[in-house]
Amino acid sequence: MKHLVWEGLEKAPGKYMKEKGKRPPADKTEYYFLQERVDSSVTYGKVGTEKSVTQRLPANVTGIHDIIVPIPDEVRKDQIK
Repeated sequence: MKHLVWEGLEKAPGKYMKEKGKRPPADKTEYYFLQERVDSSVTYGKVGTEKSVTQRLPANVTGIHDIIVPIPDEVRKDQIK
């Protein structure tokens, strides 16, 4: 079971307009996905920790759309029209 611990609407870096829940301690870790224009290969990883990680997706994965999928029945308030 998943539950929301905290969410915030960022007005400027580190400045929040709206917050719900208890804000967790600051985490300098960032995750990224990089899709190459030439061959559509994808590299992903995390930076900002003592041990940064970078990996390439397997050859049978054709793009980011193969690994980032919607959550069934998820209602995102930031995308409601």
